Amino acid sequence: MRTKLIGIILALVVVVVLNLNCGMRDRAPQKIKMKGAEGEDIEVSGSDDILTGTQAQEYLSKIPAEFRYPGSNVRGGITVGTQEGTGSSVVLVTNDPVDNVVSFYKSNPVRYGWMNAMTTSSQGQTSLIFSKGEQKGVVVNVGADDEGNFNTMIVVTSGIQ
Repeated sequence: MRTKLIGIILALVVVVVLNLNCGMRDRAPQKIKMKGAEGEDIEVSGSDDILTGTQAQEYLSKIPAEFRYPGSNVRGGITVGTQEGTGSSVVLVTNDPVDNVVSFYKSNPVRYGWMNAMTTSSQGQTSLIFSKGEQKGVVVNVGADDEGNFNTMIVVTSGIQ
């Protein structure tokens, strides 16, 4: 139950952070502490700018290397920490077509031993769920960039059990 809650919180917080901060630049990553649905402490930190250098590497380090889309830019990220553990979402953008990005995620993680447990597509969005042994799962969401700045937006969420 708690791990599903963490996943839901991650997805909601990514949407909120990206929507609320749209257009705001030159801001340091935000840190927020809050209580979860069951009273547990949750710490959220994130950014929504195109990141480079150490900031980009910090977010990329939170997801397995085989889920980093080649040539993409880090648009932002968020980390949620609870007593159960930490989960992170990284938002990547690329000018590659959505179909090319989905093809990459259908094949690349599998080469490294990840199992594609489920793939769903609806209204131009594709979600892929991966598992690997006892490791925490990874969810990848791929779709067109609604802001029109890039062809494709990718959200990789790691740390789901």
